[in-house]
Amino acid sequence: MVLKNVLTQRRINGRSSPEHKDLVLGLIGRAGGLEYTQQALQQLMDEVDRELEAVESASGTINYELRALIEMIRV
Repeated sequence: MVLKNVLTQRRINGRSSPEHKDLVLGLIGRAGGLEYTQQALQQLMDEVDRELEAVESASGTINYELRALIEMIRV
């Protein structure tokens, strides 16, 4: 309910105060949202790694440029 109220105030005011942002981040953290997001990102990165390995295996070459890009976005 608190989150809904904060989001409603944001819509009305057109922006959120730093206090509201801290409150929302705290609510998300206590609900486990940050851990869930980290796990989901890790699963996606694992899938990207598997796909890249499959492409490299099929082509017989290592794609250093794509590997470098993937490392840049790794969390």
